[in-house]
Amino acid sequence: GKSEILISEKAVDTRKSTWHIFPVSKGVQGLLDQGKNSLDVRVTCDKCQETGASLVLMGKRKKRGEAVGGNESTGEDEKEQSHRPFLMMLARNSEDRHHRRRRRGLEWDGKVNICCKKHFFVSFKDIGWNDWIIAPQGYHANYCEGDCPSHIAG
Repeated sequence: GKSEILISEKAVDTRKSTWHIFPVSKGVQGLLDQGKNSLDVRVTCDKCQETGASLVLMGKRKKRGEAVGGNESTGEDEKEQSHRPFLMMLARNSEDRHHRRRRRGLEWDGKVNICCKKHFFVSFKDIGWNDWIIAPQGYHANYCEGDCPSHIAG
């Protein structure tokens, strides 16, 4: 069988509906550096079933009225979609790091390993939520990349 490597875990309160971020970049990059060109991701939630929480990675949504498992889509299905987790991954060409314009301040320039802000916009249209979120069109989910010394982390 395939060997599994734990790259991130977190204890969460399954009674609250909220976003959770799992840092997987270093683990995934390590596997890619070993020559792996195909990775499987397994997400588990030990207590989800007994607490009634659902854990589903969000994929492309079916259009309204399209059959879901042989049944017509119901309002309950639509409501359920709003609480489903989804997985976002960004891929960039390794050449991109060397041809990026230098920016001032804490913007990432690809050369330093100290923590810097990376800009990332989540488009509700791209993740299939634009039919129930009218405005805004998305949000800025910026994140830090690099090593963050304790005097900067605050």
